[in-house]
Amino acid sequence: MLGQPAITLNGKYLYAPNAWDNYRGAASNQIIMTDVDTGKAVGKPIIVGYGPLGTQISPDGKTLYVTNSVDDTVSVINITPCR
Repeated sequence: MLGQPAITLNGKYLYAPNAWDNYRGAASNQIIMTDVDTGKAVGKPIIVGYGPLGTQISPDGKTLYVTNSVDDTVSVINITPCR
């Protein structure tokens, strides 16, 4: 199950939360960064709290915020190199 994705201000990258791991049958804790032009994942998954659902990029484009539904946390990720 995917949650709400966020796209960088320049439209180059999409951050999609993966809230459920079908293989394990349990909550996941990953954000998948995808290059919008190629549709391919970039690098390794970003590890966040369990059950990531909502994502939001800060107005300056430097930070990704992720709400994690299972452990009731918010992950704060520096995405400055990817702006």
